[in-house]
Amino acid sequence: PHEAALKADDGRRRPEFDIVYKQSVGAETVYLGLDDVDPSSNCCQEIVVKVRLPGQRFADLDLDVKRQSMVVTSPDFRLATYLPYPVDADRGSAKWLGESA
Repeated sequence: PHEAALKADDGRRRPEFDIVYKQSVGAETVYLGLDDVDPSSNCCQEIVVKVRLPGQRFADLDLDVKRQSMVVTSPDFRLATYLPYPVDADRGSAKWLGESA
């Protein structure tokens, strides 16, 4: 069912979204280059997916995250996308920030 949801188009709008790559670096990495860490996404420790769903309520949202894909649906929006890296099920989380975000 998830694979079919990734390919289906039911006419709802695709929301705006960003994928943000995060990494933890210290001064020794930034100024001295002592680690093998570079600013590319290849060295990120986590990713954050920010999806904008204006006018939607938390109660109307559905989020389905698999190892390397996600589907977000609401009455007006539908986002089905592959993720650039596999999800760590033990560390992954989701938050609703509401209209203030």
